[in-house]
Amino acid sequence: MNIEVEEVKISVLLDDYAGYETSFLAQHGLSIHVKVKLTNQNVFNILVDVGQQAEPIIYNAEKLGIELSDLDAILLTHCHYDHTGGLRGIIDRARKSVIIAHPLIFRKHYILKPKIRYVGIPLNASKIELEKLNVNLLLTREPVEIASGVYITGEVDRIDKPKLIEGLVYEENGRLIQDQMLDDISLIIKLKDKGVIITGCSHAGITNIVRCARKIIGLEKFIVIGGLHLISMENNEIEEIIDKLSSFGVEELYVGHCTGWKAIALMWRSKKFKEVQVLHSGKVMTIK
Repeated sequence: MNIEVEEVKISVLLDDYAGYETSFLAQHGLSIHVKVKLTNQNVFNILVDVGQQAEPIIYNAEKLGIELSDLDAILLTHCHYDHTGGLRGIIDRARKSVIIAHPLIFRKHYILKPKIRYVGIPLNASKIELEKLNVNLLLTREPVEIASGVYITGEVDRIDKPKLIEGLVYEENGRLIQDQMLDDISLIIKLKDKGVIITGCSHAGITNIVRCARKIIGLEKFIVIGGLHLISMENNEIEEIIDKLSSFGVEELYVGHCTGWKAIALMWRSKKFKEVQVLHSGKVMTIK
């Protein structure tokens, strides 16, 4: 009997916004708990990103009744501190989980403007430190099916050229190199006749990510959840992306973090999607 995904429960454990009249904690960053129920009644739990710090994630998880000790995996979508900073604190509560990331995630990563600062994975979660903790670490450039119907994109082909962040560099052998953010990966879930895509910041370009998902799972209808990194784009650039997402079969968008309010407003006004909603800490939704 083929084992398939029956239901996906999404719980936002951290976003930049806490929601109207809630007591959840917010912080610049992202962390999304994904509970996948399979047709054989097994459950797969994965945490997509771990914010800047573990404390607000742990607090919000407790409020939502989520046991971080039940995590099967932690996906780090890319190296930035607002997606990896809480890793060391989360590991203490999720010792059995497999940490999944791109092999380049541990590079020395800086931004030069408006002044130089380190913005990569924290030193207390470097590869050496993680190995000292005997964590299960899977580093892959390739797509991987990590549970029945649940996939990691691996490194995403840049067919549409994504907009790079000015002054974002990494150090290699004494040289500073413009960072292409090749470590940006996403989660894909094949749910009956549609795909659910969960992104971190979409540095690979959200149109490229959706194109990658279409190739991996062979479906043509999608729900996109996460950060889209449209915050610094001009209206015409955002509108072009909106048109492409619609043509690629994206029907619903649940977005926050680095997406930007202007982009969200343009998505609403476009009327090209069945649903556009803003993510916030504490937001829970079930997709069947």
